Amino acid sequence: MTQYEVENDCRYLETKTEAVNGIDMLFCSVSLNSEDLIAPAVDVFKKKVSEQTVLVGTVRRALLSNLESEITSNLTSGTYSFVEVENRNRDSEYCIFVLTSHKWAFRGVTETSVSGDLHCFQLQIESLK
Repeated sequence: MTQYEVENDCRYLETKTEAVNGIDMLFCSVSLNSEDLIAPAVDVFKKKVSEQTVLVGTVRRALLSNLESEITSNLTSGTYSFVEVENRNRDSEYCIFVLTSHKWAFRGVTETSVSGDLHCFQLQIESLK
């Protein structure tokens, strides 16, 4: 796994893995909890997001529209997909987002309650030809 500093204590994590037989992907993750992390994070996305990238991140729900706007303004239209992953608790403080190249498609999510307010999410992301 490789780490890239976004800002202060925020890191962009990246690891190469095989999604399915013969299809490599770069699985990446980041968590954005303040407004001042959005622009530096998108700068990292511009440098690091490639055709192999599947980025799954979390962002404070109140900052989601700012993140989407920053991505729209800085990444080339038609080369990526940005999706908010819907969950049962629309009032949760954080939400999950997926950012991929046009070679991947988010198909859905299965949310399972683990214990109390703790949930796990199984994301379905398809490799496109």
